Amino acid sequence: MVQRYDITKANEGLGLWVTPNGKMDLQLEKSLKKVNTWSERLHRSFLNQKEAYIGSNTTIFKTIEYVLPGTLFTEAQCRILERALYRHLMGKLGLTTKFPLAYNFGPHEFQGAALLEMYMAQMIGTLMVFLYHANIDSQLHTTFILSIETVQLEIGSNRQFFTTSYYDYGSLTPPSWFSRLWESTTKYGVCIRKPDSDITPPRQFDCALMDKAIEAKVFTRQELCSINRCRLYLQVFYLSDIVSGNGRHILQEAEEGYLLSQRRSRWQWPRQTRSPP
Repeated sequence: MVQRYDITKANEGLGLWVTPNGKMDLQLEKSLKKVNTWSERLHRSFLNQKEAYIGSNTTIFKTIEYVLPGTLFTEAQCRILERALYRHLMGKLGLTTKFPLAYNFGPHEFQGAALLEMYMAQMIGTLMVFLYHANIDSQLHTTFILSIETVQLEIGSNRQFFTTSYYDYGSLTPPSWFSRLWESTTKYGVCIRKPDSDITPPRQFDCALMDKAIEAKVFTRQELCSINRCRLYLQVFYLSDIVSGNGRHILQEAEEGYLLSQRRSRWQWPRQTRSPP
């Protein structure tokens, strides 16, 4: 028997506390508790600078890095963890908190302190897991394909979502493992592209509705989300999905916000209720 849980309930697995709705509050709480415990012990210790550096790289850094590929921490949440982690460690290492972040997190070859930057480490770990399973026959490979197709359907873009800007399209999809990876790759200028991954429109001169809505640059983010919710409810992707056969008129049902009786999509769409008038 498969037991059902509330989407806000988290269960531990391999050191991760993840809820079905993607919230990281409990994981952040558990990680902070580990970091604070380690930091207080470090503060009371008599370790010299070298011992503190080796100790941090072989203990708490590894504990944090182990779970990062499976987390959905925002950059702000990573900074919260870093402040707790480096509260006492910086002094033990003979560093000051007034140093720029580029120095603290930069590699030794560029005269940096090579400390753990969690948001970057999360992106690298996630990216490595994704690239590895994207090219082998595994259960995660199948899960990744399904997740990618779901995100693509949710944002309604004709272009593979990793090649678009998260800051333009990211608000159209709920938080997920892929949306967090997408956000970080956009921030750091990393492009993931599969050849011939763009979707071919069914008609000549056809276009994806959300691509045109975003390119117009006349809608606020909230308005774009409202438009996208209507699109998901109607289960339409292209302009051709809501216009007449000759392409000259928008169908009355689509214009009034009702499911199209004569056109049914074969795709499996996310659940979306009808928006109020």
